Amino acid sequence: MILNILYLNVLLFFKILKIILKEILQKTIIFNYPKDRYVFDLTDLTFYIDINDAHKYILNIIDHFSKLCKSYLLKNKTALNIIKCI
Repeated sequence: MILNILYLNVLLFFKILKIILKEILQKTIIFNYPKDRYVFDLTDLTFYIDINDAHKYILNIIDHFSKLCKSYLLKNKTALNIIKCI
């Protein structure tokens, strides 16, 4: 009888813990103003290098607040070239 009560208490504890962790992990990120958060994506185009004027990469920059997307052609993916695009 005591083991059953203890087992139920442990189950209840873990169920409550699961609910709390779910609430913590699923909080949405709120963007208050433009240029608050960006997403950068670098696409490799080395397969098409002979067609596209020696540009190897496309850099896509997306602003989460305004959903503005900008794309830049890059010949190499050095940090200096990416900073110039920003």
